[in-house]
Amino acid sequence: MESGVYVITNNVNGKKYFGSTICFVKRKESHWWHLRNGKHGNRHLQRAWNKYGENSFDFEIVICCQPEYLLIVEDYYISQNKDGYNINESATAPGLRRKRTLKSREKQSLSMIKSWENKNPSEISRPGKLWHKDGEKFRVCVYYYGEKIFIGIYDSEEEAQHKSDEVHELLANNTHPIMAKDVKEKGVEKLPNGKYRARITKDGKKITLGTFVHEDEARKAYLNAFYEKRKSRFLTNVSVSGERVYLGYCATKEESKKVRLDYLKSVGCQEDVCVMEV
Repeated sequence: MESGVYVITNNVNGKKYFGSTICFVKRKESHWWHLRNGKHGNRHLQRAWNKYGENSFDFEIVICCQPEYLLIVEDYYISQNKDGYNINESATAPGLRRKRTLKSREKQSLSMIKSWENKNPSEISRPGKLWHKDGEKFRVCVYYYGEKIFIGIYDSEEEAQHKSDEVHELLANNTHPIMAKDVKEKGVEKLPNGKYRARITKDGKKITLGTFVHEDEARKAYLNAFYEKRKSRFLTNVSVSGERVYLGYCATKEESKKVRLDYLKSVGCQEDVCVMEV
């Protein structure tokens, strides 16, 4: 039988890589070709190969089985090989990866921030139309520096396209797209004298930003204050059983960590704490 589970063993440190195939000979040839040319998809195995050399590795057949049982059997051996070269924890669910450490997550965040620093906002937003159909309505959203910003919901495609064009113009002028967000009555109200008042809630209290002749001026004042208030806060969420739970914004990084830890304690889970400043 040509199908089954195999193992690649590093004879220097004993680490292993498990895989499955329907043809052992072709699979070994594929692994060795990619490793010799520095193009292997598993970076851990590739680095070990580069360090210890080809003669330090062996390819062996672990067990032969029918093709329909390959992933199940491979899954078992991977689960017994916690300190090996396999990146995925499961063959049947390849998206399930080992939990990243706090240090690696912070390193990735810093790397992403640096990659955005020298880019024009119009390049950061996803290209193409910014709206999509949501039932009978049209929803407009935009991605800005990795953050998805909801703009509004409209009754017609023409209205959604008009708002999309407005957002693109803001991005081209290096203006935050939240300035195109529909405020409605949340932060702007019309006074009996015909003028418009802009107010924002901070620390549980409503603060008046000013009174304006035109609604657009009041709207702009509210949105500016809203963005300034938000950008110095820390987005707080947590992953429990593979699902992301949104916990809101916190004033400080320490407070954000405490909120996460308290929530995890309440549900009986543990996770590395990592917060994102937005």
